[in-house]
Amino acid sequence: MSDKPGVPSYLIYFGIFSMVFVAALGVFLYMSNSKTKQYNLEAQKYQAPQEPSAAEAKTVATSSGETLKVTIASPEDNSFTSNTNIKVAGAGKAGTTVAITGGTKDVVNESEPDGSFALDVGLKEGQNDLIITVFDQSGQKKIINRTIYAVVEG
Repeated sequence: MSDKPGVPSYLIYFGIFSMVFVAALGVFLYMSNSKTKQYNLEAQKYQAPQEPSAAEAKTVATSSGETLKVTIASPEDNSFTSNTNIKVAGAGKAGTTVAITGGTKDVVNESEPDGSFALDVGLKEGQNDLIITVFDQSGQKKIINRTIYAVVEG
């Protein structure tokens, strides 16, 4: 047998404690940095200019001097739903293409001959930032944003 004494147990415990402390500190710093980035992104999002109410018509001049008018009848901006699907309905010029992104899938369809449209959009639980883009035949477009909160009780 060896005459050398072993490592004192308090040094082993100190080493284990130090490793656990450093690991926990690293996880804490990583998580707090992730939350800070998330909050900064949310703060930037809310600094964007607000769209007028849904009842107001949106217009943009085309190259021929015509005006592209679009009205979103539903949903209202910053509204809540208990469904995972919502119908985005509105009216504009006949023959326009309507594209909606920000739901569970992108949706694209042509407006009816009278200019009306109604598209079903899937929602994820929580905040859904829908971007409704309407294009006419001359290439002009109008973009309207809607934030919809899906609160689904299981």
